[in-house]
Amino acid sequence: MLARLSVVPFVVLCVLGAQLWADDEPQKKQPPRTTQTRTSFVNSPPNRLLENPAVLKDIKLTESQKLELQKLETRATDLYKKEGEAFKSAVKELGDEPSQDDLMALRQRRGAELRVLSEEIDASYLKILNPKQRERLTQIRLQLEGPIALLKPDLQKRLNLAPDQIQQIREIFMAGVDELKRVKDLRDENVVNNSQRKEVATKSNPTEKRPMREIDKSKQADYEKEKNNLENEAKQIRLNVIQRIDRILTKKQRETFHRMEGELFDPGEPNPLKSDTTKKAS
Repeated sequence: MLARLSVVPFVVLCVLGAQLWADDEPQKKQPPRTTQTRTSFVNSPPNRLLENPAVLKDIKLTESQKLELQKLETRATDLYKKEGEAFKSAVKELGDEPSQDDLMALRQRRGAELRVLSEEIDASYLKILNPKQRERLTQIRLQLEGPIALLKPDLQKRLNLAPDQIQQIREIFMAGVDELKRVKDLRDENVVNNSQRKEVATKSNPTEKRPMREIDKSKQADYEKEKNNLENEAKQIRLNVIQRIDRILTKKQRETFHRMEGELFDPGEPNPLKSDTTKKAS
């Protein structure tokens, strides 16, 4: 159900143990409703989604709407830039050696202001869409966010989730986040090691590049193999999270969520949100 895994590649999302269908009749093992490589496991606000060409195509954005969208993107960039400058000025006003309490209070205040700013920007983006487009964007957002959508109070209320269900979902999701962070750290280490190897090879043999390329072929193959293994491991972690959370929901809750997701969205690429982390505070 909660499919559409991505890279995303995120930073976010294990000891994901077996879970039974709590209050349903015994069920046959059902194949995932969608592809298993799409979900980003990160919050996907409207302004972020509308940066994606596949989303614009799916909701059938008109040329005039695209022009309005470009204007909004420019305005949003300016607003975030001004906010960043204001934060830097506020930090300077605290003096050369500000206390940790003052810095914490400033960051908390900034976080609240960023959330308000993000909500205002999202609202302005949604205004250029017609009702049908807004509904479809909401469906796509549910598909791409995956389990994180079930951490939102409004969706929990619509699905009538019980407190123990909410707690289990949170615990499973956070365990998945920890596992994905472990994989991401290994991936980053692999990338760094590969970059350092290339740098050393170039410095040690700057002129005889052809022999060096031959020597490095096996090491490069090892790097690519490890990269693919880690990507597959991350996908499996996401799938495990989705399957286990799916089992916590009742049959009625799953059916309701399926209807809310709408028709399957095809991003046309493994990572529709480009990264595992959002650009802005949410």
